[in-house]
Amino acid sequence: MAFLQVGFYESTCPSAESTVESVVQKRFEQDKSITASLLRMQFHDCFVRGCDASILIDSTKNNTAEKDASPNASVRGYDLIDEVKKSLEATRPSIVSCADIITLATRDAVALSGGAKYVVPTGRRDGLTSTSTEVDLPGPSTPVPIASQIFAKKGITTEEMVTLLGAHTVIHHFDVLRGSAL
Repeated sequence: MAFLQVGFYESTCPSAESTVESVVQKRFEQDKSITASLLRMQFHDCFVRGCDASILIDSTKNNTAEKDASPNASVRGYDLIDEVKKSLEATRPSIVSCADIITLATRDAVALSGGAKYVVPTGRRDGLTSTSTEVDLPGPSTPVPIASQIFAKKGITTEEMVTLLGAHTVIHHFDVLRGSAL
């Protein structure tokens, strides 16, 4: 596993973070709900195998990937991540991970929405495995004690769970306003 550090790409791809920020800002100007979408994508990605961008892997004839699991059916923002990746690959191929792109894009969208601009250590590596059967996200009707157990298995405290579920409420609010329920 890679060790995360602030400024991981400074020498190998100095424009990585500014490229992500530029693409996110352009999208945010067109669609304010992109913040909710990226928060949801990052949560759904990180909850399964860790923050490894495995949610971006497409299904194959022999494997249904996380992206196509029912809890992820309404996740959106894939095209934004693809746009950032394409831009970075044009100048510095095979350097910046999609896992870091998701994390940086989410940070930038949160800041554009009026939230704090926080520091993000980078250096994540992209996962190579993605199966729908591993998607074990608790649903909206999951009783709190059971949800607490599921989150605890992921090393997430009750306080952190409440914060994440509160963020999910914001995400749901944005999507309802857009006309698509989670």
